[in-house]
Amino acid sequence: MRLIRLKYGIPARELAEAAGVSPQYITGLELGDYTGRYNYRRRGEPMIQKAFERAAANRAEQARRLSEDIARHRGRLLDFMEGDYEL
Repeated sequence: MRLIRLKYGIPARELAEAAGVSPQYITGLELGDYTGRYNYRRRGEPMIQKAFERAAANRAEQARRLSEDIARHRGRLLDFMEGDYEL
């Protein structure tokens, strides 16, 4: 779990938000702090799987919006913007 999270630059906080748990809980899972608990794997695995899927979907949407913004501002990416400007 930690290797995948680090490989793709997913902060523990982002994965925790997607899972609906605290970042400390994610870190605890990565460190094996909960392996002795009842239903650890049966409950934890689906939660983490869904959290990774949510994080991937969020990032895909963000990447899509970034691509649209880049295309919309093509030829003006280095322009200096004065005052209030909303993308």
